[in-house]
Amino acid sequence: MTDFSPRTVLAAVEAFGFNTNAQVENLALEYGLDGIMGDGGIAKKESRLARHLVEHPELTGYAGVSLVYELIEKAIDARCQPDWGGPHDPVEVVPKLVNSLEQDGFIVEDYKLVRMLPDAVPVAAAQDELTRLLEKHGFATAAGHLGQALTAHARGDWAAANAQLRTFVEELFDRIADHLSGGESGAFGSSHERREWLATCGPPFFDPELNEWDPGKSGGFLQGFWRRLHPEGSHPGLSDEADSSLRLHLVLITTEHFMGRFDQRVT
Repeated sequence: MTDFSPRTVLAAVEAFGFNTNAQVENLALEYGLDGIMGDGGIAKKESRLARHLVEHPELTGYAGVSLVYELIEKAIDARCQPDWGGPHDPVEVVPKLVNSLEQDGFIVEDYKLVRMLPDAVPVAAAQDELTRLLEKHGFATAAGHLGQALTAHARGDWAAANAQLRTFVEELFDRIADHLSGGESGAFGSSHERREWLATCGPPFFDPELNEWDPGKSGGFLQGFWRRLHPEGSHPGLSDEADSSLRLHLVLITTEHFMGRFDQRVT
């Protein structure tokens, strides 16, 4: 499993800012990948290169590390070093790549990648598995909200990302309740009541013994998780990059865990 999502890999290839076919072909030649270029313009060649990197995460660069990792730092270095003149802050020069990296748990410091989270918390892997499970169980609406959250975060629209994350979590747990109740969850008056049902059904989906839910109170993990997503209530509220990235990582890791539990229960 790669550290980087397909979105980040494509953003890294595009970050080079190729202006000619020869430029993208020379990069591929440098790493022995010229055989995959084929015909077509720059965009097609970028797409082929990105796809090959996604499909072959085992590839390594000259330093013996992940080739994608090396290419990301190479792109940032090529586009952002101060001696090139003009803006050199990666946030300004390659914002799509920087925001996508944050979704995968990385930040850029001194033109190098630094993990935001320990290796033990694989954000990109959680995103991949969550996306797979949403598709497997037909949770199309929830997947749509997650996709919109990721897109909004990638373009730096923190408030929109936060709003879609909350909607995604609400929709996800609503659909889980609907499936586990045999379609009877519509009788509940609110999403909160459906989450309460998930903690009290037999066997409980949210396990009170693990402090995942505190019936009748608000001290459980998921109740605190829900409040943290939006301290201002149903409105997305003001946010910044660090806060929105934290919410995104919390959502990816938490919901991937519960979708895995749902998958085990129904299959």
